[in-house]
Amino acid sequence: IVDAAVAITRSQFGTMQLLCPQDDPSGHGGELQLLSYRGLPPEAVAFWRWVSPAAHSSCTLALRTGRRAVIPDYERWDEIAGTEDLMAFRRTGIRAAQTTPLRSRDGSLLGMISTHWSQAHSPSERDLRLLDILARQAADLLERTMAEEALRQAEVDLRGLNETLEQRVAERTAELMH
Repeated sequence: IVDAAVAITRSQFGTMQLLCPQDDPSGHGGELQLLSYRGLPPEAVAFWRWVSPAAHSSCTLALRTGRRAVIPDYERWDEIAGTEDLMAFRRTGIRAAQTTPLRSRDGSLLGMISTHWSQAHSPSERDLRLLDILARQAADLLERTMAEEALRQAEVDLRGLNETLEQRVAERTAELMH
């Protein structure tokens, strides 16, 4: 999916992130977790493994607004001036970006798909329409994967409860037999 986004936009970098639920016990609630990427060096992957809503990027702008965010030139975006985020973009060679939210069928925000360019850039309306189609497919895949994982976990939990119940029945039966 990230490869397709990079190809559609003719960008040098791409990422897909999952929104960690607010109540997540990991301590990363409300943050964006890097799921997949293309073109990023290891230090950039480490820097953006988890992105706080307080960070300065196209993905956090999209997170705050709930809509696609386009930053045609990070060097001309006043909000990012003097931040560590701008330094990270410079080190990585990223000058421009777009982020498209990934929404479930019920409208819930699941994550983001972003593409980044090494030069100032504004994506075309055609590219953005194609990204919307890709984002729909990515969101469906994420939603299905999360539902399958929840089902697997429920099966594990149910098996554990069943084993506990069988053990308790056996113990109680043994007590009543004596």
